[in-house]
Amino acid sequence: IISNAARRHDAIIEELAILGIDRSLYHGVTSLGELIRLSMRRHETQTVRWKDYYLGPLGSRSLLNELEVNWVVQLENADFILNAGAIEGNPKDSSGYDVLLYTAYPLDLTMICANPDMIAVRVGELGISEGAIADRYRQLEASQIEFYGKPFFPIYQLPLALLGNPHHEIVLPIGDAYATDI
Repeated sequence: IISNAARRHDAIIEELAILGIDRSLYHGVTSLGELIRLSMRRHETQTVRWKDYYLGPLGSRSLLNELEVNWVVQLENADFILNAGAIEGNPKDSSGYDVLLYTAYPLDLTMICANPDMIAVRVGELGISEGAIADRYRQLEASQIEFYGKPFFPIYQLPLALLGNPHHEIVLPIGDAYATDI
């Protein structure tokens, strides 16, 4: 199972069990949260510590547990932005992030987008996802945005390895979002 959720794979396995999907029904779980974690691990190993600004809900922040990353609370002190989505609530558009994005733009901050999805369904209501915030930043002609997750190939590397690295032309992903799954 491949998920664009900005959560660790163990949290997703627990969610699947709650939904009644038994662990015997799948080989493993690869999540966007694991890819982000690996990216943050690279920052830990650098001689010069990066200063990271976290944009997202507190619940998704658990993917960063046990990482020795230097988090800052002001954009002016950051080297890049980790975009993990809407800070709170379920906003219908990304305009609520304009002040933050207009502050980040002249600082030339790279944004790591923890999910390219544009929309999310929360408690039965449609709202924005990380991709919508990144798209708003891109409209400012931001210098660099790094996208993680489906449909980008790195999220498929671990599941393909678990399956013995079959040629990717014979693998059929099935999903619910045209932009990221099909």
